[in-house]
Amino acid sequence: MAKDKGGPVRERRDPKRPSVMSRSVHVRTSIAGRSAGDAGECGFPLGLDRVLVRAATDPAFRAALLADRRTAVAEAGLRLTDSEATILDAIPVEQLRQTIERVFVPRESRRGFVKAASASVVALLAGEAVWNTAACGGAEGDVPNFPDVQVPGDYEISLGGFGCLLHVPTGHTAGSPTPLCLAFHGTTQANVDFAAFWRPVAEAQRFLVAAVGWTGSADAAAAVAAGMLDSLTNDYDLNLAAPIVAAGFGAGATIALDAALFRDPRFTGAIALSGAAPSDYASRPLADTRTCAFCSVGRADPNHDLVVTQEAFFRGAGLSTHLVELDGGTDIALHDPAAAWSWIRSC
Repeated sequence: MAKDKGGPVRERRDPKRPSVMSRSVHVRTSIAGRSAGDAGECGFPLGLDRVLVRAATDPAFRAALLADRRTAVAEAGLRLTDSEATILDAIPVEQLRQTIERVFVPRESRRGFVKAASASVVALLAGEAVWNTAACGGAEGDVPNFPDVQVPGDYEISLGGFGCLLHVPTGHTAGSPTPLCLAFHGTTQANVDFAAFWRPVAEAQRFLVAAVGWTGSADAAAAVAAGMLDSLTNDYDLNLAAPIVAAGFGAGATIALDAALFRDPRFTGAIALSGAAPSDYASRPLADTRTCAFCSVGRADPNHDLVVTQEAFFRGAGLSTHLVELDGGTDIALHDPAAAWSWIRSC
């Protein structure tokens, strides 16, 4: 039987709180979690975009690029600005190989790689200082295409450099304000599993699910979560409306709590299933004390005591929290996504 611990009763969220649309950007690119618009209305380095896509889809070019970058780019007839070439040269070979392996090219547009992915890669691997010198000097070219996701259904898209499964619920119409669950799977799952976990609830309660196929460190994934909101709004023309929630299981819960509680006030809630906040949670300022946090954990889960401690800490810091303790360990089947979403929606 579940044991619920509710936080202090709060009034409904202030309707004047800025919505996700209030931070729209001029440039449809997210650099390691911040909008490129913060640095000015600069162009995206499309030369690097084309190099990464070509390497991801052409094994011969990939091998040549890893062996001799300048020669491979020149022989392929690809144009890079001096700044772009400097960035490409600065990436260690093993990191470049891993970057290429992470590139997700949607089936709907094999020729265009989503800009947020390349921008995040450049910022993380080459450093923001290098990026800033190149941000306004990218090679000219076509802007990558983004699939139309206004019709209800399931789509393969890219967010923050990761492949993502997007579910648009039945009844959705173009431009209609729609809540979002940005979902991060656990390390023993794939994003397709977490998408299936949320899809029935999304259909019943009419919200979007973007199940991110993240890899690497939880901190890096949390760092680009804000850019994912920007991309959904600006690249895919979705009108996001509260509740805007980061949800996760296991390590994905760490990402969700990190992104929603500490990094971006546009998130109105976090749902953490069998997972705890980052270890430095007590020393970090909250993004917004009006953010709600739903925590669900098994009593036999190794994270149980830490989750209970953290929930009490966040409640003491002024957040509205809800703790559910379950009989069992670390098992996604123990958790009730409908109950989690209903509580977040009423918070």
